[in-house]
Amino acid sequence: MLNWYRRLAGWLGSRRWGSWFVRVLYQPVDRVLYRMTGGRRGLAPASAVLLLTSTGRKSGIPRSNPLMYVEHDGSYWVMGSNFGQQHHPAWTSNLLADTTATVQVGNRTVAVEARLASDEERARLWPQLVRAYPAFDTYTGWTARSFRLFELRPR
Repeated sequence: MLNWYRRLAGWLGSRRWGSWFVRVLYQPVDRVLYRMTGGRRGLAPASAVLLLTSTGRKSGIPRSNPLMYVEHDGSYWVMGSNFGQQHHPAWTSNLLADTTATVQVGNRTVAVEARLASDEERARLWPQLVRAYPAFDTYTGWTARSFRLFELRPR
C-alpha cells in the first residue's frame, strides 16, 4: 500500500496545482487526523510523517506542522521546501528563532533541539530525502532559494 501512495504523493506534489492542494487542504486535515489518532492515522503514511510543534517567533503560540522526514543517526531530518514557493516556510524561521521544539512520531512525543544543517549535510542526505518524497526534486526547479534542512535531535 505504501508504494502506490508514495507514487501518488510524489505525482501530486510535483504539480503546481497539486502542491497548492496539499498546502491548503491536505495539511490541515492531516494535522487533525494525526493528533486525534495518536499518530496512527493521517492522510500520509504515518511512517513517513511527523508532527513538528515549534513556537511562533512573533506570536509565541505553539504551531504544529505535519512534515515528511527521514531518520539518520538517531535524529529526524526535515526539509523546508514549502512546496517550491519563493519563501521559506514559517516553521523554519520559528526554529531559527527558538531551537527547542517537540515532534510527535506515531504515538510518541519527543522533545528535540533543532539545528540548521550545513550544505554538505544537505548534499549527503538529499538522496534519502528524495526517496522519502520525490517532489522535493521537482520543487528545486520552481524556486532559486536553497531549502533549509533541519536536524531534530532528541533531547
